[in-house]
Amino acid sequence: MDRLSVLLTGATGYLGGHLAEYLSNKPDIKLLCLVRLRKDGKDELLKKLNTEIIYGDLLKPDSYDSLLERIDVVVHAATLATLYNHAEEEKRLFYEPTKKLIERCIDKKVRRFVFASGAGVLGFGVQDAKESFPRRPLSFWPHQNILIKIEELLEHYQREGKIETVIIRPGIYIGEGGGDHSMVIGIAKGLKEKQLPYIRGGMAITSVVSLKDAAQTFYLSSISKNAAGQIYHISSGEKVTMKELIDFIADRLNYQRPARNIPFFMAKTMGLLMEVIHRLTKKEPPICRTLAFMSGKDMHISIDKAVKELNFKPTYPWREALEKTLAWYKEKYRNG
Repeated sequence: MDRLSVLLTGATGYLGGHLAEYLSNKPDIKLLCLVRLRKDGKDELLKKLNTEIIYGDLLKPDSYDSLLERIDVVVHAATLATLYNHAEEEKRLFYEPTKKLIERCIDKKVRRFVFASGAGVLGFGVQDAKESFPRRPLSFWPHQNILIKIEELLEHYQREGKIETVIIRPGIYIGEGGGDHSMVIGIAKGLKEKQLPYIRGGMAITSVVSLKDAAQTFYLSSISKNAAGQIYHISSGEKVTMKELIDFIADRLNYQRPARNIPFFMAKTMGLLMEVIHRLTKKEPPICRTLAFMSGKDMHISIDKAVKELNFKPTYPWREALEKTLAWYKEKYRNG
């Protein structure tokens, strides 16, 4: 059987680690993982998988250029994912390397580029958002603006017939790992320190997705002929309030539920103030405007298109996915 040669970036990261595990178990996929030489041991897990590890650096295109000659599909899961400021870092460390990677893929005749974007490109205050909804740049969140630029670049190359592109926009990821990139860990830490309030009563409606279900979508987007040129939203398919998420985490970890509730406008103002202080002190702020919007405004996406066109079938309801993640969290941080 001819196997599809897939190159995965970001394989030691939050999303990428789950993609590597999932894709390496697919008999129709020959998986290669592009990773940097590192001393922290994060690539050790990859060595246990059915994958070929290629050491290179997205900041140095020549380190991976010749590799692309034997690749059918690139799945680009590497990211920077900051929540505030950092516009120059996002441009230098994320946008420019991604643009170079796409251009090298075109030069080497890579057939398809699958990109991990984010639902935040639609802005906030939306429910049942479809892929056709307009993108809305946000002045306070440079990362999402970079995602918009990359999406537009990919659509341009798709229209020009230079490469097939697929854009995946997920809800909030739920799964083991993630560190600072995991909202679950962020909520858990805030609850433990009794610093986390509800914003707008926790009534904001959001979308979440198990990383295992997310991996299913990236696989389907790599193999499906009809996926070329498409954008897909992915989540568990459920509507979840921030209060439900916070209370579930608090109860399972035996932490006290938030004792405070603050209006959205106050959270946004506090976030702006903290960002200004960050510029002066360089200390990480406990809240920023992005977090205020994520916690206080609706961000719910429709997955109808992915279900219909990709045959995407979410298998992990949010409570089940979160239960498994919290079991991992308690084991990982039991002495923390």
